[in-house]
Amino acid sequence: MFISELLAQRLRLARINCSVYVTDISKMQSVVRHAVQITITPAHRGPAYATTAFILRSLTKYLSDRVDTAYKWKHVAELEFADCDPMSSDPIDIIIGADLFGTLVLDGVRKDSEHEPFAQNTTLGWILSGQIASFPTSESISALVHHGVIIETLDHDLRRFWEIEEVPQEAPRSSEEH
Repeated sequence: MFISELLAQRLRLARINCSVYVTDISKMQSVVRHAVQITITPAHRGPAYATTAFILRSLTKYLSDRVDTAYKWKHVAELEFADCDPMSSDPIDIIIGADLFGTLVLDGVRKDSEHEPFAQNTTLGWILSGQIASFPTSESISALVHHGVIIETLDHDLRRFWEIEEVPQEAPRSSEEH
């Protein structure tokens, strides 16, 4: 799970020091230095989910071509969304990881045409995913994929190094040993 630096600051969350490597889809690796404990709750009702989120400076970038918010799909018209305006260009401040996502999913999927998104029911409300129009004809295609891997924390590696390199200390001898 990831949270933006801006939201972590706005909420004044207590930081946990860590050193975790995060690898993105282009195999670029960066080190996350802090995490926070957060609780996620639905906007209207439902259970609360406590988890740890790694703080990243930025979670996503938008291209200038955003989908018009006037888009309306009949199969999702009356649904209560987890995001009240899922097509807005407001920044994304939290990305839920697979570790929590499975506990959020409920029965219920709505589909229409192959060029429209499908809706999945969750404890947070309905979420949209999938294609939003026919295949783009522009020269660039934007993909938003996040993949985080915790390899080993730097803290753990350093501790092991110092334990291996540490000069053994002799225990003080008892009077019988002298």
